[in-house]
Amino acid sequence: MAATNQMMLVALYNAANTELPHQITDKEVSFGLPTALEGESKNTKVTMTALPGSENFKGAIELHYDRLEPGVVGRIELTDDLSRWVQENELRAWLQYYINKVKPDDAIAPGDVVYNTEDQKDEHENVTLRTVTCTVTEKNLRYKPGVMATFVITPKVVDNRIDLATTNGELDGFTS
Repeated sequence: MAATNQMMLVALYNAANTELPHQITDKEVSFGLPTALEGESKNTKVTMTALPGSENFKGAIELHYDRLEPGVVGRIELTDDLSRWVQENELRAWLQYYINKVKPDDAIAPGDVVYNTEDQKDEHENVTLRTVTCTVTEKNLRYKPGVMATFVITPKVVDNRIDLATTNGELDGFTS
């Protein structure tokens, strides 16, 4: 199972605090909105707060750490049925699939990324291309805000017409 961003940040916290008698879990804490740190050795700060039900922890701490650049997937061009690139849960599944190719342990939560879909008519090919831009939101704990992936989907076109190049061009000729 892929680890959530919260699980990964808790793991970083535990790695920095090995002397504690108990390791903290992502079920014991909540996180505020991460913000950029300027002029510091780390690029992000976020407040981690112990939940009231935590048996071993209380209070809050400001964590400083480095978030990753968002462009882990980049631009992907593919041919597919455009109807598979509409609903947000399907878009998130496609993004997750391509993220796991480069970052096998990452999991994308519903609010971590926003999806923008744009259709453009390609007059030369007489098809509609769909572009889906996946942008990391401010609340993502692991990645800085920005474009994570751009999918350019060309629809599958079924052309049942006979290609003349595959037919017999050797004719008998005209007779008088």
